[in-house]
Amino acid sequence: MSRMKDSLLWLALAITLVLVFLVNQHEDEVMVSDGLAPAPRVAVTPQQPLTTEHEPRFFRDTLEASNVDIFAVAKPVEENIPTQQRDAAPPTPANPFTYIGKLVEAGEVSIFLTNGREKFVVKKGDIVDSNWKVITIQATEMELLNLPTHSSVRVQIGALL
Repeated sequence: MSRMKDSLLWLALAITLVLVFLVNQHEDEVMVSDGLAPAPRVAVTPQQPLTTEHEPRFFRDTLEASNVDIFAVAKPVEENIPTQQRDAAPPTPANPFTYIGKLVEAGEVSIFLTNGREKFVVKKGDIVDSNWKVITIQATEMELLNLPTHSSVRVQIGALL
């Protein structure tokens, strides 16, 4: 049984080889019979002198000598569009507070913060140090709004309770 399978496999391979050869022959005949005229040759002047058979030229040497980065990505051309000069927004101040702890009492969360000199106990909506307002208090973070710049900062306040 195995000998029969081997014979059938070799027969199928032989038929495939013959068919591939015949298809290639047919394509060659079609290309010749179409009567396509060869494309006109364009004169190209070499940038480097031609080498003879006795002087092998290596592509690597040519690339190294030309100082061209073959992996460079083309950058899009930027159009100079006049833009109106706006006053630069002041940078967001760094968070001056350090989280100390939190207290959950009767479903209300109180957060303990320090700025190095003073300690604060804040709740949602409180204004701290006259420049920061507590916007939201969530399980793991709170959001402070800097009142002069209207920029917000998130402060990590520990794990879930």
